[in-house]
Amino acid sequence: MEDLRQLLLTYIEDVPGMLGIVLCDREGIPIIRCTLEDCPEPATKPAFLSAHSTCSEQAGKLGLGSNETIMAVYQNYQVVHLVHTGIVVSVIATANAVLSELLTTTESLKPLIQDISLAVLDPV
Repeated sequence: MEDLRQLLLTYIEDVPGMLGIVLCDREGIPIIRCTLEDCPEPATKPAFLSAHSTCSEQAGKLGLGSNETIMAVYQNYQVVHLVHTGIVVSVIATANAVLSELLTTTESLKPLIQDISLAVLDPV
């Protein structure tokens, strides 16, 4: 698990302004957290993480189809949530971080998420 945390840390360090990556299930239960000291702790808690999954599901009911990514911009932070193979990836960053870099990072995490979902959500 520590190797995975170190891998996630390299993604965080590669993007200026990125503060953390949390992988969790749809209920917001964290599978792994990797955050810098400046990352706001409430953004890594299950209540916050599950609220965004719920928002994503509700947004899908608006007649525009399903979505896999939802972004929220706050006064000091921005959060990108990506749902892939049953795993929710939450990327927390400062308000000044470049959104396209955050989205590119979430996309590049998909192969890793695929492997994690097989191990965690469908244990043999």
